Amino acid sequence: MTKLVARAIQAAKALPDERRDAAGASVDWKLAVTRRLEQLGELHAGWDGFSAAPVRADVAFFASQFLSDVMSDSMPTPVIMPHHSGGLQIEWHMSEADVELSIEAPFKIAAWWRDNASAG
Repeated sequence: MTKLVARAIQAAKALPDERRDAAGASVDWKLAVTRRLEQLGELHAGWDGFSAAPVRADVAFFASQFLSDVMSDSMPTPVIMPHHSGGLQIEWHMSEADVELSIEAPFKIAAWWRDNASAG
C-alpha cells in the first residue's frame, strides 16, 4: 500500500462516526457497503445512458476485502459510486476531512485526501 493510500485511510479512521441511513438510524458500515456493492453489481453495460461498463466483479470483491481490512467499526460508512470504466469510487466527506479512493482494478488504487481543518 502506498504512503498516500495509508495516509488517506488513517485520515478516514480519524473522522467522527456519522453512520446513519436516510431516516437517521444507525447503520453498520459493513452491511451498508455489502448492500451498495450488491446494487452496483446489478448495473448493466450502458448504465449511464451511454457506454459505461458494468462494475467489475473482481473490483467489487477487492473493494469489499480492502474496506474490511482497513476500516474499523467506528469509521463512517463510505459513499460508493461506480466508475464509467467498471471501477469504483469510495469517498468519505466530513467537516474535518475529505478522503477519496478510486479503484480501477484489484490493487490499483488512487487516493486523494484533504484536511479541511487546516485548509484555508
